[in-house]
Amino acid sequence: MGIAATGLAGTAAGLAWPIPLLPLAAATAALGALLIAALFGPARWRPGRGLLTAGLLALAAGTATLAAAMAAQPVSPADLRRVFPDGVPREPMTVIGIVTDDPVPVGKSRLDAYQFRVRLESLQLASNTPPRRIRGSLRVAWFRPAPVPPPAYGERWRLRGRVRLDPAPALAAGTGGARFLARGQGHPFRQFSERRRRAALRLLEAGLEAHPDTAGLLKALLLGSRLHLPPDLRQDFMTTGTFHVIAISGLHVGMIAWLLATLLRFGGLSRVWWFPVLAPLLILYTAATGASASAMRACIMALLFVAAPLIGRRPDAGSAWAAAALLIVGLDPFQIQDRGFLLSFTLVGGLLLLAPLTARSLPAFLKPDPFQAPELVPAWKRAAAAALRAAWSSAALSAAAWLTALPLTAYFFGNVSPVALIANLAAIPASFLIVLVGGLAIVLGALWLPLAVLANTLNLGIITALLKILGWLAASPDACVAMP
Repeated sequence: MGIAATGLAGTAAGLAWPIPLLPLAAATAALGALLIAALFGPARWRPGRGLLTAGLLALAAGTATLAAAMAAQPVSPADLRRVFPDGVPREPMTVIGIVTDDPVPVGKSRLDAYQFRVRLESLQLASNTPPRRIRGSLRVAWFRPAPVPPPAYGERWRLRGRVRLDPAPALAAGTGGARFLARGQGHPFRQFSERRRRAALRLLEAGLEAHPDTAGLLKALLLGSRLHLPPDLRQDFMTTGTFHVIAISGLHVGMIAWLLATLLRFGGLSRVWWFPVLAPLLILYTAATGASASAMRACIMALLFVAAPLIGRRPDAGSAWAAAALLIVGLDPFQIQDRGFLLSFTLVGGLLLLAPLTARSLPAFLKPDPFQAPELVPAWKRAAAAALRAAWSSAALSAAAWLTALPLTAYFFGNVSPVALIANLAAIPASFLIVLVGGLAIVLGALWLPLAVLANTLNLGIITALLKILGWLAASPDACVAMP
């Protein structure tokens, strides 16, 4: 976990500050050569264990910083000034670029605007001037009228708008002059994920045509797609401190992994053979969610867990958490700046630390009597005690999750919800049921569409009950306290 921490710190440094690449690369290569010589050279060259550990941590930090600095190519004010030596013009200009993330709705209405990033290819000030080549990514605020669909990941677009420099370079564009040019320009795996996601979204709409708000919430809960989530429902989730149920789709991957593992356990399959069965199913589901950072985190952790018995190792939650963080940031250093990544890994890390405490917090009257034979206890008492223990564990884990996410929630969303603990007691079990039924809708609906309609109709009742509870809590006085 120490290597993971230094690697993440180095990634953050490489993205945050303009570090000269050549000296950093030379220093990292020299440190790596010294460590190789110390490990494989004569015994008299080998340093002590403490010095060797420090060297490995420094090498991890340097490598991560170098990789992040090489990947970080956002358009800076200096880049724009080189393209426009007389100053960035105030009049609109045309940019051509490839959309590199999912558009996110902003504003009080989902019809107001979308934000996304594009990887720039060219800038053009006027139609009678030649386009100027430019590299880097630029954030876009895209204002649109209702019927125009937003750009999607991997599409090449021509956009027209005004570029501003403060507080960071961005393009304010509209549908005027916007033109779709091509699709299929993104990463192949991400494009595969988006195709699977769109197919799953269509199955989740089956039978809910008259309930667009419910369908929008179902898509957000199951696949992390918040484009069709009504603003008032989004506000209720934020007010009650349950937005993580929507924002952290890794929770749903974990639920699916637990359900599949439970089925394999009841089926009598040895743990050694869980990995070949679970791996393709989890990877396909993660791809269907769009392969977000939190979903990939949960998928990697689950796969490492089930792969451990296959290679004769004991599963370790902390090592799986650290390996998932390193792998995701290694593939995409910009994830270290993503809210979903930070919320997901902080929440899971906090739960790993606090879960042992919650397990020991079980009151004595709920613990089984070690001096009484279980077969002498009536069945209804055993069932009632098991239900009370499950309720206590759920409340304790909800409290741990709330405390862990509280600082980041206050920082990112600007509020703290005193009713969050109560709301999570309803939201987490309900989301578990919704994910279970929605997963059946996707799997069975792919075989026969009426089965998806049946599952979605069942989810309609669960979602309606959940929304009534959250709406009642959100309307209570002091349900949400604004933070400066």
